Amino acid sequence: MGCGDGVTEQNVFCFERVDVPGVSGVIALAAHDVDGLPGEELGIIDNPDGSKARFSIAKWNGLDMTLFADAEDVRLEPALLMTGRLRPGQGVELATFLWDAVRTHRLIDGAVSTVTEPRQADTVELQSPVAALDVDGDGTDEMIVDAYISEDANYPFFNALLLRRSPEGWVVNGDPLPVRDSWPRFAAAVGDLDGDGAPELVIEDQHDPSGEPGHAHYDPSLDELVVMGGQNGVLVERDRFPAGTWPLALRLADLDRDGRLDLIVAGADRIAFGAGTPGGSFAPPQIVELGGESAEGYGIGAIELGDLDGDGELELIMAVRPSAQQRWRDIIVVSDPLGAATSTTIATDLSPTTLSPAQAMVRDLTGDGVLDIVVSTATGDSPVLTGLSLLVGNP
Repeated sequence: MGCGDGVTEQNVFCFERVDVPGVSGVIALAAHDVDGLPGEELGIIDNPDGSKARFSIAKWNGLDMTLFADAEDVRLEPALLMTGRLRPGQGVELATFLWDAVRTHRLIDGAVSTVTEPRQADTVELQSPVAALDVDGDGTDEMIVDAYISEDANYPFFNALLLRRSPEGWVVNGDPLPVRDSWPRFAAAVGDLDGDGAPELVIEDQHDPSGEPGHAHYDPSLDELVVMGGQNGVLVERDRFPAGTWPLALRLADLDRDGRLDLIVAGADRIAFGAGTPGGSFAPPQIVELGGESAEGYGIGAIELGDLDGDGELELIMAVRPSAQQRWRDIIVVSDPLGAATSTTIATDLSPTTLSPAQAMVRDLTGDGVLDIVVSTATGDSPVLTGLSLLVGNP
């Protein structure tokens, strides 16, 4: 028994690092099966020459990742990426979000196929995608975006807007949602919380941007989480509670195995857990002790959840900076995060401190039924120069 024999073992995590060729200056990542063949494809926005963002789709070819660049060489401003059911009858697609357009992408016969639809570009600034969910139940997704449209106490605030597809393209629908943030990156997650088949949105709401996350004097009550659901084609608030920590990222998964989705909140240096409730909300998140793996200061760069060893229980995967002086992050797997929280380091000195929560993902990219890990990696002395590595699951 051991790595490479094809047999999964509990708490044994086997990976082989494969660097993704031709990728430099990673900006955003997303993954989904967009060609109907085994394995998910990886959507990448990078900046290979330092002047223009590029969209590509990467697919596993049995040995490494083949990169398929978009035939349309256009500047992506803002260069952002998401997945969603954004066109009727097309299923989930990779989508890039431009200043005045939404572009959806598929991989067909080894080439990137792109459809461009106009997007309302009005007086609001810096709109960027946060989440996609079907608010009105018509089988296609609306988009939640953030936009810089207000200020308070000399701080810029971003408000969340709902975009809906129309014959004229993507337009703002209704008033801003009752949430705001001082960063252009709302932490959000989407899932069916009450079991009725319709998705709900969990999103942060920041009350005071002067708090400093990751430090002892930070007051976690400054940040709340809001559960919202669709009603008559718009999102309405269903519940609100303290976030428990400064939310860098939110994840939904049934960690306690009671059949309900739970909420995992990644803070700068801590993880909080909120148990799902029968009514489709959560108990107020509480800090989870993880055996000392959450470093002081700004230690956590990304989190994901997945069953890496095939035992039916989810592991917590984190990109963690081991010390305040270290620029690079290690990849840590935490088994039984709500209990004993035993940890295994599976890769070291990979991810620079510029890593965002979206730039480490757990997916089956090789199509063998075993989860792999995608993580941004250093390609030079500067942490800004980032490439991509695929940690291929190899039981």
